[in-house]
Amino acid sequence: MNIAPRLTASDKSNGRESTLLDLNPQFRNLSFGVVREITWKSNDGRDIRGGLYLPPNYVQGARYPLIIQTHGWDADEFWIGGPFSTAFVAQPLANKGFVVLQVGIGGGRNAEQDYKSLGTPEEMPREVASYEGAIDYLDHAGFIIRDKVGIIGFSRTCLHVKSALTHSKYNFAAAIVADGFDGGYFQYILWGDSEDYGIYGTPPFGKGLDMWFKESPSFNLDKVHTPLLVQAIGPSSVLGQWEWFSGLSKLGKPVDMIYFPKGVHELVKPWERMASQQGTVDWFGFWLKNEEDPTPAKAEQYRRWRELAKLQQNEKR
Repeated sequence: MNIAPRLTASDKSNGRESTLLDLNPQFRNLSFGVVREITWKSNDGRDIRGGLYLPPNYVQGARYPLIIQTHGWDADEFWIGGPFSTAFVAQPLANKGFVVLQVGIGGGRNAEQDYKSLGTPEEMPREVASYEGAIDYLDHAGFIIRDKVGIIGFSRTCLHVKSALTHSKYNFAAAIVADGFDGGYFQYILWGDSEDYGIYGTPPFGKGLDMWFKESPSFNLDKVHTPLLVQAIGPSSVLGQWEWFSGLSKLGKPVDMIYFPKGVHELVKPWERMASQQGTVDWFGFWLKNEEDPTPAKAEQYRRWRELAKLQQNEKR
């Protein structure tokens, strides 16, 4: 997790190893924070593992803002951004003075065991409990500033992040969701029933609607107090994310959207990846550190966000 890929040759007779090819020599000119695998207890008592990215100039005993990245962790992988190319930017965030926690669905490394709750009523509370336990652990260990926590959801974990924003009592200072399933009524109507909606145990009709009112994040938008950046990829993604963007806007809550009209789920084109990943750095820098990039091309972005900050202040009054 701290060694970039390279080609090596080893002599089995004496254990000596030589590097044949450094695949990324330019990394010598970059600053990488140290990554540690850590273990903590979720708030429902499970053992969870994840990767903790520390700032390159990390000072023992100092506290830093925290960003939680979701949807994957593997201690045998070298990840600069994270498990996917959309939204995740672990090392760039660490270089900006954030502590970054990378955690997978279920919180472990046994795929069958970790994913067994998907599509069941246990899914959302289990994932939220993992995030809450991580915040408690890192706060108690002296790594983080507890009231400066951000979180990113991508694909399936958009559901988990949105559930945290509506159902957790823990405070999140800012959040991002990118191109994902959110268990919402509008997505259900758009794309029909599927095993994914086993999270409620019932369709949203008749008496079943009562369960949706209680558990579905999209029916609890009034409980969201976290500035949210939505990243939508392609026309269907705009439709799928529109319930939250429109609903929060109508409620006067801070929400913004970036749209990639021709992108793919895991962004590939360099300009799209830059917009997504740099957007993540800018968003958390603004809300958690009160920082703005002075690049002239970003003036309009920060003008919008300052207006969103006014909405948040009005809501707090």
